[in-house]
Amino acid sequence: KTTLAALVAGIGTPQAGSVRVGPADLAELDEAGARALVSILTQETHVFSGPLADDLRLAAPEATDAELLDALRTVGAGQWVDALPDGLDTPVGEGGERLDVTKVAQLALA
Repeated sequence: KTTLAALVAGIGTPQAGSVRVGPADLAELDEAGARALVSILTQETHVFSGPLADDLRLAAPEATDAELLDALRTVGAGQWVDALPDGLDTPVGEGGERLDVTKVAQLALA
């Protein structure tokens, strides 16, 4: 798995053959093209204490609430986010809403 992740991330090159995502050969794509097709999430993720929106805005500071919710729904987090008492303003992490590993992974992907 580690070797495959490294190849997909562009960290290494295959000794033979190619790395493809669907019809696309990753070796033929520029960085932006590859990033449009592939996301890699490591096992080391962190949730900062504070409003859920603040965690998401670390990656996209200018994102609107609607864009944040769209990103969360895209990764399958819509149902649990909609159930939060204060939505995107709900505190998470220490002293806030506890997120299980699945929710943390979804947050990181969003």
